[in-house]
Amino acid sequence: MPYKNIEDHKAHQKRYHKTQKYKIYDWKRKGMKIYDENIIYQRYINTQNCELCNKIMTTGNKAKDRKCLDHDHISGYVRFVCCNTCNNYLEKVDNRRMKLHLELHRYFHLI
Repeated sequence: MPYKNIEDHKAHQKRYHKTQKYKIYDWKRKGMKIYDENIIYQRYINTQNCELCNKIMTTGNKAKDRKCLDHDHISGYVRFVCCNTCNNYLEKVDNRRMKLHLELHRYFHLI
């Protein structure tokens, strides 16, 4: 480990996890297809209110109204910068849409 002190290592990780490079890496790791990294990142940073419900968003990991980058859970393309509540709702809608699509495909395949 390059750090002699564990506290220095933790401080470095905390600083790194706030960088643009890490955010983009994390979004791609989660399956998001990002067409222009700088535009998406600037949109994420500059958005203060949820684009769906207009609620003021906070930063952090545990808040219900934390800022999220929403993407289509089927195709992976980015849609909105929204609060966690709206993001969870849209995920449920996507899951139901996919389930319906698969049921219809199975039904018509059997006919």
